[in-house]
Amino acid sequence: MTAEVNLVAVLVASLANFIIGMLWYSPFLFGKMWMQAIGKTEEEVKAGSPAKAMIVSAGGALVTSYVLAVLIQIMGLVTISQGLVLGFMLWLGFVLTSQMPSVVYEGRNKNVVLIFVAYQLAAIIISSVILAVWQ
Repeated sequence: MTAEVNLVAVLVASLANFIIGMLWYSPFLFGKMWMQAIGKTEEEVKAGSPAKAMIVSAGGALVTSYVLAVLIQIMGLVTISQGLVLGFMLWLGFVLTSQMPSVVYEGRNKNVVLIFVAYQLAAIIISSVILAVWQ
């Protein structure tokens, strides 16, 4: 079972995912709340490895977009609503269900997890819609 995917669409969906992440974790949206939840200041976050973090994030966005493109191609999805439904179902079935136990079992800060899963919801849905309509 092979699928031919539109690599330009994969790159655009990856870029959209990456941009959503940059905005999501910026001071304009949830960056301040996220830093407070992880117990770090803006200076501490910047003193880390921002370039490494961006490379890892961009790579993850690329892999996610490619896998979404393969699934969308195999399933024959071509509409906005189909992309929305697939993105939501994948988020619900894999992202949310895999992250919530970390709050219960590991005692992870629920705000950190909620910010992350909400970002993933937005990123996966937008990427799925882009990939469904741009064959």
